[in-house]
Amino acid sequence: MLYVRLLQGGVDELKNYSGRALLAPSDYGVVVYDTSTARKYARYLRELGLGPGKVWFVEENGQTLFHSLNRDQELLQKVLEVADSIAPFVSWKETNKFREEWGINGRWFGQSRKVHEFLENKAQLRRSFPDEWFSGYEIFPAEHIERIQEYGVRLMDRHGRILVRHPKKASGVGLRFLESPEELNSSEFIDFLQGFSGEELLVEAFFAGAEEYSVTWERTLDGELRLLYWSGQFIEGGMHQGNLIASPEGLFSESAKRTIEEIGAATRAIVSEHDSPGRYGFDLMVRPNGEWVVIECNCRFGGSAYPAFVRDQVGPDRCVIMHNIHPGASSFEEVHAGFEELGLGYDPSRREGVLVGNPFALPKKCAAVIVARNTEGAERMLERIQNKF
Repeated sequence: MLYVRLLQGGVDELKNYSGRALLAPSDYGVVVYDTSTARKYARYLRELGLGPGKVWFVEENGQTLFHSLNRDQELLQKVLEVADSIAPFVSWKETNKFREEWGINGRWFGQSRKVHEFLENKAQLRRSFPDEWFSGYEIFPAEHIERIQEYGVRLMDRHGRILVRHPKKASGVGLRFLESPEELNSSEFIDFLQGFSGEELLVEAFFAGAEEYSVTWERTLDGELRLLYWSGQFIEGGMHQGNLIASPEGLFSESAKRTIEEIGAATRAIVSEHDSPGRYGFDLMVRPNGEWVVIECNCRFGGSAYPAFVRDQVGPDRCVIMHNIHPGASSFEEVHAGFEELGLGYDPSRREGVLVGNPFALPKKCAAVIVARNTEGAERMLERIQNKF
């Protein structure tokens, strides 16, 4: 079967996501913007024994890749003829309209707009499911500055660090970490609140000493609900920097078996409320004692999807890290040469080493995709790469 997945549905600043889809396994087909980097990167991955079975390149012509594909009717028909499913990176108003226009409702692998907006609203998620699945929180109108400050101080007394954020923003946008009453009273924070006038904000405790993880479910087109994979997350300054994909045993300690079961049951219960096909990724915080909370749900192919794609290809006996780096290089070939200089270039025969991910973000950054036999080996390679770059 050929799946056409990760048809990018984003605006200008999200174009990089369509390029990352080239890490998808051989049973995927991928549509990406036609650039010299995309063509070179597809060849680079094939030489390493990686990448989708079919790649279509479309000229940029419209707000999203979907608009561009829609304007190339010949290519669109080729894609629709062979696609068992069409999967956008994210289902939203700019992509969902094409399921009707192309007459592919039964092949659309993505949540309805209603489900997407419900689950990705962090405030609505907390209002709809048991409080014990979340850290202590309250939801305030942004104008209620004094109430937010008073509640923030109480949370700080109990937990230390707190988060104040817009419930509909993602990837660290519209978020503030706060650790002292002085920060709550600062002009910078008050300006932040005033910037969301007329909207709600979520104020919640941040687990001290916690690690961040994610778990990803998939509801197939025929309604089957499957747990796909677990991921450890690298978070720096509130911003997502990468993921470690491994078995649960490779991510959690043996004593966390009950925690794994509890998280699995809770997140499954949330997804079970909705029958839309698509990816459902949950970000979590877990303390060393096994206490856990849900942070958010992402109805899309999130950052963990790409290292998970690589692990699907290199085998379940490997773990994979995909982490942002800042090499200051103008081409991904130059970055890969840096990996080779360290003796870490990816070797398909051994299924170990490092390759370049997301070269479309150069020169400011790209990603190192690290394949190793265990998490310790992968993290050692990451440290060496970060020291070099």
